[in-house]
Amino acid sequence: MLVLQPRRQVRHALPDLDSPVEVVEPYACPVCGCETKSRIWLVPTDREPVRPGRLPSAPEVERRTGNVTRFDGRSGLLMHYPAVVRPGEDVLFPAHEGFLGGGHAIDKHGDPDLMAEFAGEYLKQYRAIVPMRGLPRRLSEMMPALHLLVNATELALKADLIRSDKDSGGHSLVSLYGRLEADHRAEIERRFAVMEPNANLSALGCEAPNVESVLQAYGSGFGWSPAYEETRYFAEPTTRIRRQDGKGGNLVKSTPYPIFLPHAVAAMLAGYAHFSGAARLKRLGGTVAYGSRDRGNDNHGDWGLVPASLGLLVIRVGQLVATDKSGAERTVFRRFVEEHPPGYRTEWMYGGNRLLFYRAAGASAVDEETEIDGMPCRAWSEGCLGLHARDLYRLADVLEAEQAIPAFEWPPSA
Repeated sequence: MLVLQPRRQVRHALPDLDSPVEVVEPYACPVCGCETKSRIWLVPTDREPVRPGRLPSAPEVERRTGNVTRFDGRSGLLMHYPAVVRPGEDVLFPAHEGFLGGGHAIDKHGDPDLMAEFAGEYLKQYRAIVPMRGLPRRLSEMMPALHLLVNATELALKADLIRSDKDSGGHSLVSLYGRLEADHRAEIERRFAVMEPNANLSALGCEAPNVESVLQAYGSGFGWSPAYEETRYFAEPTTRIRRQDGKGGNLVKSTPYPIFLPHAVAAMLAGYAHFSGAARLKRLGGTVAYGSRDRGNDNHGDWGLVPASLGLLVIRVGQLVATDKSGAERTVFRRFVEEHPPGYRTEWMYGGNRLLFYRAAGASAVDEETEIDGMPCRAWSEGCLGLHARDLYRLADVLEAEQAIPAFEWPPSA
């Protein structure tokens, strides 16, 4: 059993974070005395500036890295910053800018869920800072909120496109919307049509705008930029404006005032969630939930899926079994895949493991380590297999398309 060691405390001189005191409760190995783990928490103090006391001479300072963490059970954030501290004292003073990270690994596939999360946060902040109960006092007062809203729109659209492996380049909201899957646009329009103020127009027997027509209002300003640029560069000289009748002169400019767009963005985000891999697999009868995967070093991903709930069997092949030291597939693995082509396979961000998906056939599968045709592997059926959101989406594509997923007889014949 680990031995509890005396607590350590250090104060972060960060008034905007209430200058918290970091409490470290270390645990050490009873045999060697080395610290093996620690429990850390923060205690806010106050927002008053923390200043070093005056000393007769300026002592040397130690350079350290300050760390401030926050966890909410589902995600965590870490802010670290270069700091200095006097020897023997317990107050860290920042020496330069800090860096904030959430442990997100962004690769060639991007992270559309995180992008949609950003869009939702921008929409929330728009609603928090947009002038309410009357027009803004000045046009400039409206611009920060409008800028956030336009960015929320662009991010929501691009999240959907990235998830579908479609081109997400450019800033034209109309063009981005036109690239969405047809059924995604239809779902967004359906949700948008029943939102205020569209519901009011329908009740009055009037034609309501659709999402595309609303986006067009933000597509171009005065011949040179879309709204996302005009919210920053509104007061630039008119010589910047590209006009057929020459440049220069005076121009009284105006900017869109959002009435329908916040509802359109909300419909986009609701549509994004509706078409997530997890939601689609649930509609197919699958048992899938965030953070529910079985424990284990060889089980990766934020989501847990019970393959049997979808009539599936998954064969997991370890990295050293599937590939050699150079990364080339071994003969035993290549031969297995040729003889048993999977309906879906993935190897992205699974610690080098290969996951092969089949339609379950034969007796009920028992999750276990086994060997098939000389290849060590593990069967997943009733257990909760860890998967990433991208693979849930791709698997839903395969199942909804009713593609013929090859069956795998279980238990395998000797």
